[in-house]
Amino acid sequence: MEYKDINDRLKIGGRIVCPRCLKGEAVIDSQYGVLPCLECKRKSEEYWDSHPKGVGKVTPMRSSHRIDVEKDQRQHGADFIQPHSYNRMSRKLELNPDFIKLYPDKVKEYAEEKDLKGSPKLYSFIENQKSQEKRLKQGLQRVKERMIEHSGDIGKGVSKTIQNLNG
Repeated sequence: MEYKDINDRLKIGGRIVCPRCLKGEAVIDSQYGVLPCLECKRKSEEYWDSHPKGVGKVTPMRSSHRIDVEKDQRQHGADFIQPHSYNRMSRKLELNPDFIKLYPDKVKEYAEEKDLKGSPKLYSFIENQKSQEKRLKQGLQRVKERMIEHSGDIGKGVSKTIQNLNG
């Protein structure tokens, strides 16, 4: 039998030899072409059978990518949640309830006042947060005024205020 597409190094003495050991007679398959001899195939099977399960197994690229994505979603699931979700009934974008639960402090960046008035708890939370920010700014301003009042200079005022606190 004559094979035209087989590499010349595999043709020795009118026969086709194993591509691994170059000694035994190769197995010719109509679909896969030249395969290793039966002895090389047996050695390969013995080798893989002697190893624990899972070791040496190659995960196909598409499967490994899918596994990585699923692992990322489990570890960083909250990062994948979008601020808006599409309501098919009203055909409008609405605030995502999961996003509101996870990031109530960031809702005001993604929603308008009219959207927040529909949910009283969220609206009161944001109003409360605004008042806290306002109180913090006023408190900082008072501390700065006291420091300047103590010494006329912020740097000296800080050290005097610390001394007074440690007292």
